[in-house]
Amino acid sequence: MRLCIPLLLLGAIIAAPGAALGHSAAGASESPDDADLRSARDFAARIGALTALQQSVVRAQSAGVASSDPKKLAANQTDIAAGLVAARRGANQGDIFTPDAALRFRRLIHKAFHEGQGRAMRQTIREDDHVRPVVLRVNEVYPESIPTTTMPPTLLRALPVLPASLGYRIVGSALVLVDVRSNLIVDFMPDAIPADR
Repeated sequence: MRLCIPLLLLGAIIAAPGAALGHSAAGASESPDDADLRSARDFAARIGALTALQQSVVRAQSAGVASSDPKKLAANQTDIAAGLVAARRGANQGDIFTPDAALRFRRLIHKAFHEGQGRAMRQTIREDDHVRPVVLRVNEVYPESIPTTTMPPTLLRALPVLPASLGYRIVGSALVLVDVRSNLIVDFMPDAIPADR
């Protein structure tokens, strides 16, 4: 099935969400609170653009698929992943977790780990993280060989809420953003989880 999505429009939205929201580049006089607010708005705009793209791909790939047959559903999941890859051709690590967003996420994660639940969160992650080192790549399906690490509830509450079509995963020390329907890696942030002391 051929997928037609206005990629130029999507590219413009993802490339410059701050501009789309009427923001200019961060100035030297920007306060930390203003920078944090700008980063939060930018991340939300990128997630919004991604969600719109996901919906467009799902509509295009799921037309006429009204089945409870597991084989047909699995084939549709594969079609959705292929559609997202095609629509996000050229996507790179850091397109969603931009440097500003990564800085903000690291602050939120650091704070969550250094408050009362840090040790318990680390234990939850370690219990599920029995995997050999893996190379993550944007626009590839989350490897089935990697168990889905339980996101500690305290950490999940500290991070920005995602739409139901997206989810956070932890692989080693990386924070991964996945499309939950196709299990496609949308973006990831290396070294997000602080090292054990």
